[in-house]
Amino acid sequence: NKFQIKGTQLNGFCPFNNGISAKKFQLQMLINSCSSSMTNFDVWFKFNPMKDRLKGETMPLCQSEPAPVTHLPIKIQEESIYEDSMPILERVRPEWFRKMDGKGEGSQEDIQMRVFSGGITNKLVGFYLNSDKDDVVIVKMYGEKTEMFIDRDEEIKTMQLLHDRKCGPILYAIFDNGIAYEYTPGAPLNVINCRADTVYPLVAKEMARMHSIPLSPEEYEKGSSIWKLLKMFCKLSLEALDSKPEVKARFEAVGISNQWGLLAVEELEVLCSKEPMPLAFCHNDILLGNVILDEKRDVVAFIDFEYAATNYVPFDIANHFNEFAGGEDIDFSLYPDEEFQRAWIGQYLNHLKIGEGKSGYDVDTFYRWVQLCTPISLVLWMVWGIVQTCYSDIDYDFFTFVTVRLPEYNKAMQVIRLHNQNL
Repeated sequence: NKFQIKGTQLNGFCPFNNGISAKKFQLQMLINSCSSSMTNFDVWFKFNPMKDRLKGETMPLCQSEPAPVTHLPIKIQEESIYEDSMPILERVRPEWFRKMDGKGEGSQEDIQMRVFSGGITNKLVGFYLNSDKDDVVIVKMYGEKTEMFIDRDEEIKTMQLLHDRKCGPILYAIFDNGIAYEYTPGAPLNVINCRADTVYPLVAKEMARMHSIPLSPEEYEKGSSIWKLLKMFCKLSLEALDSKPEVKARFEAVGISNQWGLLAVEELEVLCSKEPMPLAFCHNDILLGNVILDEKRDVVAFIDFEYAATNYVPFDIANHFNEFAGGEDIDFSLYPDEEFQRAWIGQYLNHLKIGEGKSGYDVDTFYRWVQLCTPISLVLWMVWGIVQTCYSDIDYDFFTFVTVRLPEYNKAMQVIRLHNQNL
């Protein structure tokens, strides 16, 4: 929100009436125009980035639409991502460029770039000054054709609302094929530390905190978004396979027909309709690379909310467990056993809040729901992978990404069907 105040009134000014100290905020001045007396400024306020966001509980549901973010008519290319990102950085970090005035106080070479790994379809880089390596701007370049299945407007809205609720980074700017946003300090989880006794409780706590964000009546009434997402991917996979007969034949050879996804979704939707699983705001893609561990502060944070929406709470847990197999050399022998899952769920339920108090759910019930959501997660990323196999030009083996999940799906469904027969 913008407020016009006198320059002499800036000290100690806080435009919020909820009792939060002005010291909790960081003032950034955007000098759009000023009089010759230099007394009037346009200013905006924001939370001190990431520093305090994990100390308290989530903020109440934001009732207003988020403020619009500047859209820059810039398209960056992977081969020239450094040069193409400079106009974006000039807008979101103008102070970096004020030092480059030709008087020996700096040059563009002072801006360093670091490439981040973890994702498969998007390119993620960070920019910072040699003189201040803690102030990092993330530039995310969307993968080709990802607009087919990701609503970027919804992603941007979600990021803004999550930041308002102290669960996400600041969104700085939007450009034609990506976004720029605040850096989350730390490193992505890996297949080793994700199960460490000092780490998994942090993930469980943060997931419970996110799931404790209250839904609006409208969001709750819509129900789980997972079926709409799954059916969209199934439709896209059908179209993709029809356009690539050679790829279609490869999948059919391992038991994945073009109707496989739709049949799987139909069965799972019936099974889930019989279970009163709680709904919440879910990330829906908590792979290891989307969990950032800050060992200095002993906290974790989630990133990349491309698929975030209302969903069954146990889905996020089941999806996270599936991702213990890793993303490069996928190995489902790393999938967590029942003892670990129950311990993880116990930590999660200790922090989950619905309404004014604890959730009231027990580990046994949640464990059963997680097993039900496990094949839903597998099907989702299998049909996603089929689309990628047909269309993506990324150097990644999407065919194996899909087929390695098929035995896990069959195994999970065998247990679920047997359980339902015995009821």
